[in-house]
Amino acid sequence: MSLTDLHATILDLCGLPETKTDSRSLVGLLENPEAEWENIAVTSRARNSHSVCTKEWSYISYENGGEELYDRLEDSQEWTNLADLEQYSEVLTEMRSLRPANPAPTPGS
Repeated sequence: MSLTDLHATILDLCGLPETKTDSRSLVGLLENPEAEWENIAVTSRARNSHSVCTKEWSYISYENGGEELYDRLEDSQEWTNLADLEQYSEVLTEMRSLRPANPAPTPGS
């Protein structure tokens, strides 16, 4: 879930028609907080600097090639970066694949 989902949620709560966005209404989660939510949240700071969050994992990639990976279920405060540990290489590969494939250029670049 991400802040962009607020757009669809407000439209849904007000009974207004949906618009073409990448957001999903959170009304189902408001009605049932235990409901499944399969969407990921992607936040981009710059063309090649992204954060990708799933229910289980938080991944950050930086323009300089640096990476962070956190197990959100075991480390909710994100204290232990797992990106350099071999046993998480498959998770890291999966999270990398969720980054924007062709992000828009940042203003001024």
